[in-house]
Amino acid sequence: MLLSSRESINAVKWLRKLITSGASPKSVTNFSENEALQVFESGDAALMRNWPYAWAELQKENSAVKGKVSITTMVSKEGHNSVSTLGSWGFSILKSSLNKKESFKAIKYLTSIKSQRELFLSSGYTPTHTILFRDKNLIKVSPILPQLENALKKSKPRPQTPLYAQISDVLQSQLSAILTGKQTVEEAMQMAQDKTQKIITSAGDL
Repeated sequence: MLLSSRESINAVKWLRKLITSGASPKSVTNFSENEALQVFESGDAALMRNWPYAWAELQKENSAVKGKVSITTMVSKEGHNSVSTLGSWGFSILKSSLNKKESFKAIKYLTSIKSQRELFLSSGYTPTHTILFRDKNLIKVSPILPQLENALKKSKPRPQTPLYAQISDVLQSQLSAILTGKQTVEEAMQMAQDKTQKIITSAGDL
């Protein structure tokens, strides 16, 4: 889908409207991920979009919203569940590494059921093994696991490209211009599309 498509423009217009309508504070354009979490954790916001680790943070003793938070997937205007995207975090081994065997052992351990259980309990990292989403003992500790599994079923991997950093910078810049009122949605998204296409073309359409 093009960044300048009608679907993309409508999505960004909705984001802009959240600010102009007062649903989101104007200061949100300067928020980092942690600042958004702090505002919600203090009870000064009704809604927050974040990663699953945030739920564990919100259940700590110093949280003003402990025991008062739930999660859900986003729903479109038509009432349909929206499809979210998965990031590209993962383990890899450099081709030039002198410790390939040792690296593989570390990856095997970190992706094991035992390790993922420990990481989820200690830090709220979402597991990838399906069996852990249905672990009764884990659900007692974290009742959001079934909802996370449901959300993952509705997610798709974002487009993979070695040019992600450059393309991401372009989109971030243009979205910022829209949300702060410096450019119209149509102008900014067309510019994002043009700049992105130039990056891809310059790299030989990787």
